[in-house]
Amino acid sequence: MIRIVGAVVLVGFGIQALRQASRAKGADEGAWEATAKSGWASYRGGLLLNLANPKAAVFAMSFLPQFVPQGAPHLPAMVGLAALWAVYEVGYYGLYVWFVGRLKSVLSRAGVRRRLEQVSGGVLLLLGVRMALEG
Repeated sequence: MIRIVGAVVLVGFGIQALRQASRAKGADEGAWEATAKSGWASYRGGLLLNLANPKAAVFAMSFLPQFVPQGAPHLPAMVGLAALWAVYEVGYYGLYVWFVGRLKSVLSRAGVRRRLEQVSGGVLLLLGVRMALEG
């Protein structure tokens, strides 16, 4: 049942992305403009989204304990590993944001955005169909 619901959601998102791409084709260049947010507002929104996501905590609690050395105090080792993981994530996503920021002029063009919507919509649609047909 969950697989079918997931497939329906993927297909729905794929169709939505393809419709958005076709709507934007006839629209003017400003159709892709997003409302500007400050860097702090974007950071705060992303932080709140991640804190509200229990999957990260479940992953950390199931993945990190295998790296605690035998005989080491468990809590300090887990806190240290979690801090190391956080530093890595901040660095990784910082580089990612920097790179995308450098490509902003290219990615914000209407034709490029439309093509990205078409490709992502097609991929979501195909993944949904594949999930529905898997047995």
